[in-house]
Amino acid sequence: MKEAAYIGIDAGGSKILAVGSWGEIRKEISFPSVNARFEDPAQTATRLVEVVRRILSGLGNPGDFRVCVGLAGVASSNQQKVLQDLLGINLDISRHHILVVSDARVAFQAAFPNKDHNLRSKILVIAGTGSGCYSFGPDHEFYRTGGWGKGLGDPGSGTALGVCAIRHLLECLEGSTQTELSKAVWSELSSRSMAAHSENEPIQTSIAAILDCVYDPEFNFAKLAPILLSFLPATPLVNQLPIAQQLVVGECQALATQVTRLASQISANNPLVALAGGLSENAEYLKILTKAIESSQGNATVIASTRKPVYGALELATELN
Repeated sequence: MKEAAYIGIDAGGSKILAVGSWGEIRKEISFPSVNARFEDPAQTATRLVEVVRRILSGLGNPGDFRVCVGLAGVASSNQQKVLQDLLGINLDISRHHILVVSDARVAFQAAFPNKDHNLRSKILVIAGTGSGCYSFGPDHEFYRTGGWGKGLGDPGSGTALGVCAIRHLLECLEGSTQTELSKAVWSELSSRSMAAHSENEPIQTSIAAILDCVYDPEFNFAKLAPILLSFLPATPLVNQLPIAQQLVVGECQALATQVTRLASQISANNPLVALAGGLSENAEYLKILTKAIESSQGNATVIASTRKPVYGALELATELN
């Protein structure tokens, strides 16, 4: 009997990454993202079936395979079961050979591989477009704090940093002042989606134009995060933090309090905290978040996750035998 192929899929908010493994053959492909939170489940399933078939084709079309999908926007077990059943029907394989979990679960697996079987007292912090903290509790359930979505917060996320940048710009306009940061944010807004403007425009006209821009449903606050991060000094000042650092420190401290709440929920006295997500790839942001967590949770050990979440999904797929 031929060895089964294994497929891991990380369907996050920005793109889909898929990895397939069959014997010595390995294939990795990226696709446009899905929006499972708002799409009809059948539509999401159709997209994921296409991904699986593309991977299988790249592996040489093995007859037997297992699939794990980490999907953003499907935190509830009922949503996951519906998609699991749809995928099983459309791919014509047993539902026991398909696993649909949250994107946070596969990121957790990537951060803490199977070789380390003690999953308790380990916390994953994701800081990307959104944010959230995740861990396994003593009841083996997957816990989280935060991860509520941009409408309710997601501190320390790219979205939250973008909001901070906009607020700073508006405060500067209302106070008839300018900083290098506010000028950079204003310039970025103008180049992206605002009509040409003049420095001689009335302040209220400028503020109205900014609000029209950012309240457009298509506006992406996270696109402004790199502007704010670019103003972080490589060597922080001791006595006075630059405005950009003040804003980022405040957001990271709010995210760190979520780590503390989660550690309390799972009774973790000396947690190992792994940082993941796009923002954790920024060295200065990583330093600030690490310091905030260590200050909030003094007995924590903080590391950076080094594996892509898609490899966590692939690892979970190998457990579906």
